[in-house]
Amino acid sequence: MHDRQGTACGEHGQDLAEFHGVSFLSQRLEGRIGVCSMSPPRTPDDEINSRPHDETRITPDAPMPLPPTVAQGFRTHLKPRQAELLVALAEEQHLGRAADRAHMTQPAASRALAQIEHMVGLALFVRSAQGMRATPAGEVMTAYARHLLGIGERTAAELAALHAQATHTLRVGVLPSTASTLAPRLLQALLRTDPALQVVLTEDGLHELIDALRRGSLDLVLGRMAPRPPEDELLEYPVRADPIVVVCRPGHALARLARAHPAQLAACGWILPPPDTVLRERLEELFRQADVALPPGRVHSNSTLANLELVRQTDLLAVLPQGLAEQYAARRELHIVPLDVAFTFGEVGAVVRRNRIASAALDAALAWLRQQRSAGGVHDA
Repeated sequence: MHDRQGTACGEHGQDLAEFHGVSFLSQRLEGRIGVCSMSPPRTPDDEINSRPHDETRITPDAPMPLPPTVAQGFRTHLKPRQAELLVALAEEQHLGRAADRAHMTQPAASRALAQIEHMVGLALFVRSAQGMRATPAGEVMTAYARHLLGIGERTAAELAALHAQATHTLRVGVLPSTASTLAPRLLQALLRTDPALQVVLTEDGLHELIDALRRGSLDLVLGRMAPRPPEDELLEYPVRADPIVVVCRPGHALARLARAHPAQLAACGWILPPPDTVLRERLEELFRQADVALPPGRVHSNSTLANLELVRQTDLLAVLPQGLAEQYAARRELHIVPLDVAFTFGEVGAVVRRNRIASAALDAALAWLRQQRSAGGVHDA
């Protein structure tokens, strides 16, 4: 019976995406539902020859084993179309729209979902007034589906690069706050030591970059660290704290002050970060601590380049990460307003997936970041 299990695992192991997916799904389901070690599927002969003392005993301290259908599901290949449907259902929360995204008819999508639920042995989605909602098992299977699709995208991209030329690629996502400080120094170090390396750099918001990282479209995100549960599929490598500063044009009235109070800042016109962004949260916290109302924004923008030009040419104020602001202040293009309070952007560093395909370029990037952490962070030259 042990040989049969080994053969089955070997057959699945030939598919790289499935090989990683089995391990990933096992961990997620064990963590969400709680299982003890599983035996291989039993045959009729096994049932006839089994004896009472061979049966598995469930003690009060032992977790309940998964139903047989769930255990078998660990070794069942989830097809790409099924994976796409699960992700679409989780995001659209509507069967018709999810079917369109997966290029299926609605009846076909309904049948596909029923097949997956039969395979797993648990309901994955329930209908509610707000649409189709994922059950806890549905959340696990959706994460599994994203994992498989991400591996497929990454493998296809790597093979395409290898087919075009003998090289390798590192796909890096950056926030505006890290695009001109941490990212260039990391890439300089990597390109200097690896002449064959190709880098694809993508700048976007934090939520968009993290979503792309979870899908496997990015290998690494350079940005702000955020609290994550221990079982999260992402790992963080913090590098340094990133203070936030208020900036104005060099000829602004605030540029003549030795120190500015939030009340003086509130009397000026502002370029405010969009709501639900880290910079906006930190700015609101600054005024709240000083018991001053957040000033109304003349402009709401997350465009770093546009904000820089507006500050340089008007009397509007803005907030920027200190490392970025210091570069422009050194060229006398901006003035950093000294404050009588301090506020930070939090720690910045790298975020990667736990279940990632081995990559020499990514390993080198993480080694460089760990070295910077030990040296006290990345500083402007």
